[in-house]
Amino acid sequence: MSLASRCLRQLPRSGATLLRFQTPGPSPLATPLPATPVSLVRGFSSSIALRAKKIKKGNNKSSSQDVEDDATMVIRTKGKASRKSATLVSAAHSSTGSSRRGVAGEEPIEADVEAGEAHDDAVIEKAKVKMEKTVSWFKSVVFDGVERGKGRITPALLDPVRVQLPDYDTAEPLQSVASVTVKQGALWVEVYDPDTLKHVESAIHSANLPGISPQKDSSRTLRIPISRPSSETRTAIEKMIADQGEAAKIRLRGARTDALKALVDKDGRKGKWGTEAQQITDKFGAEIDALIASAKKELAKA
Repeated sequence: MSLASRCLRQLPRSGATLLRFQTPGPSPLATPLPATPVSLVRGFSSSIALRAKKIKKGNNKSSSQDVEDDATMVIRTKGKASRKSATLVSAAHSSTGSSRRGVAGEEPIEADVEAGEAHDDAVIEKAKVKMEKTVSWFKSVVFDGVERGKGRITPALLDPVRVQLPDYDTAEPLQSVASVTVKQGALWVEVYDPDTLKHVESAIHSANLPGISPQKDSSRTLRIPISRPSSETRTAIEKMIADQGEAAKIRLRGARTDALKALVDKDGRKGKWGTEAQQITDKFGAEIDALIASAKKELAKA
């Protein structure tokens, strides 16, 4: 046995063990790591892919929301947005000269001109209606006068009478406060209220109707005898008709003046509508003159 072997056999067991471990061998760093389970790797990869998908979806949703917001701004038509849009559109039209009124310094567009034409036409038509009513009233005056001049007795002879009562602001027609009948060659006026008899009698006198003179018959009745009209009576009737004809012409001129004041046409009397107003005034005035001439002939025959 060699010396070295004998020394080793004499060393303690622990020492031998120590020496045995110090023998050269492979480095601990060269030892491979334990293998990673396949399930763990797949799970980690899936997590990363899922997260990337969510991020992409979120970006797409944000883009879609932006598009929707932009679309909403365009198509919104209710509430304040519509009024604001209308203001913007109006401003845009104004800036491009597309306003209904046109740019500053220009005349109104055709639609405004047509509106003015329609207004002036309506004004003239209204004046024409007033004139027609005036002529119609005068026709009734002429008819009653001629009938009276011929000696015919009708309740219409008292149509011009207007009664002013204390409790009324305006005069009332005789027929609204009394009844008028014809009997025994006379007109009989019976008032509805005995207190109005004196006012009715006064109104008949104030009317100054030729050949009409009321007489009190009772507390509610007036009798008006109608005799054969004399030449003086017919002359008075003729004058009355002429005076009423002049009053009718004054009404015609008043209707014409009112129409001229209401016209939009700046030319007034010299313009298209002013000329038309004068023409219809002359037309109805000539009709009144014709009625007066006709009444005069009829009274001359009586």
